[in-house]
Amino acid sequence: MKTCRICRARLPESSFYIKRRGPQKWLTGECKRCKNKRSKEYNLDNADKIHEQRKLYRERNKERLYAHTADWVKNNPLKLRASQVKRLYGLEYHEHWALLEYQQHRCPICGEGVNLWSDIDHDHASGKIRGVLCASHNTGLGEFGENPKLLRNAASYLERNGR
Repeated sequence: MKTCRICRARLPESSFYIKRRGPQKWLTGECKRCKNKRSKEYNLDNADKIHEQRKLYRERNKERLYAHTADWVKNNPLKLRASQVKRLYGLEYHEHWALLEYQQHRCPICGEGVNLWSDIDHDHASGKIRGVLCASHNTGLGEFGENPKLLRNAASYLERNGR
């Protein structure tokens, strides 16, 4: 047990951060709750200063940060795709996978295999996810403006004039 120097609460040692310097390490004098509260207050009070410091750091370390990002992208393709799908469509990884499973990993139009990198078909007006399509059919729906009448007209045209 250790007493926090800020709130004076007697808390277990796991409630304190560990500070390290070389081979030495010790528990901080303030508990995690007090430290986090103090940090949050500092960040709010100094938002502009912190923003400028971070901007300067990014400018001075542009090449190193770029290399680090490129390395992360190369080594984490699945995490990258999951974050893109979440950002673009609001779909969590497990929901994306469940959709593929539901479709039996097949394009619902042609039956070709689809995977986590295949196109996600969605209604552009509402954002509603309709399914996972092969690239050709996702592009095709887009070219027809997602208009069912135009798609039916195109099907009738092909049937009348032979394929």
